[in-house]
Amino acid sequence: MPKSRGFTLIELVIVIVVLGLLAVMVSEFIGTGVILYRDNAEQQRALADVRFAMERLNREIATAHPFSVRDPVGNGSCIEFIRISAAGHYQGSVQGSSAPVVLEVQGDGNDFIHPADGSAIITGAHLSINTLTTGDLYAAPGTVSGSVALLDTVQVSGSLRTVTPDPASFVWSAESAARRYFILDKKGPVAWCIRSSQLIRYSNYGWPVSWSGYPVTASSALMASGIASASKFSRVTGNLNHNQLVDAGLHLQLEGGGTLILNRRLQVNYVP
Repeated sequence: MPKSRGFTLIELVIVIVVLGLLAVMVSEFIGTGVILYRDNAEQQRALADVRFAMERLNREIATAHPFSVRDPVGNGSCIEFIRISAAGHYQGSVQGSSAPVVLEVQGDGNDFIHPADGSAIITGAHLSINTLTTGDLYAAPGTVSGSVALLDTVQVSGSLRTVTPDPASFVWSAESAARRYFILDKKGPVAWCIRSSQLIRYSNYGWPVSWSGYPVTASSALMASGIASASKFSRVTGNLNHNQLVDAGLHLQLEGGGTLILNRRLQVNYVP
């Protein structure tokens, strides 16, 4: 019979060493893949959050009053605006008059939003006609004259709403060239702020003429995190013929290091 021969000690040691090296290499490969997958998933989640936030901000700004967009802090970290609940045309002339105003509620097909059934035209709503300054929109509605009035009574007649300001002696200071009116959102302005690496949406904090700090009585919602301090909002001022624009430049701090810059131009759909 042929003599049987097993493995020598040296051969066993070599095999063990080779298998150990292979195990280390495989584990390193798998570990690196897991880390890359985790980092990529985290980056995709953060990017999706920012894109969702930008889309929501874009939709809200699109329906803002054209002269309500402002930087309440003064350093580009916040953008504030007043949304419109309804927009349409009024009949006749209002300048220098204290007579009730007749508002049309059907819309003409060109309105991004329109009064529809007139549900937004109610007592206590803010009615704006040819308001061209930001301060007038955030200030308390006029009691003598002005371009923003508080609605007192609303009379319904088919597709028309005849409204009386509070007080009834209120005189409109200007005429809209296109006979347009806006009903401001009764909830007041909304602000989006970059604060402590977060993008936060503030609402329900009243109608402040100016800010002395971030709203403390507001409803706040975290919209995105990982926002670098270099992020900012900037405005391109509108006028009677040019829409108000907002440039949002968000710097997203990535989990594994580095920064992703997202730039988007947002447009207010309305001009007075």
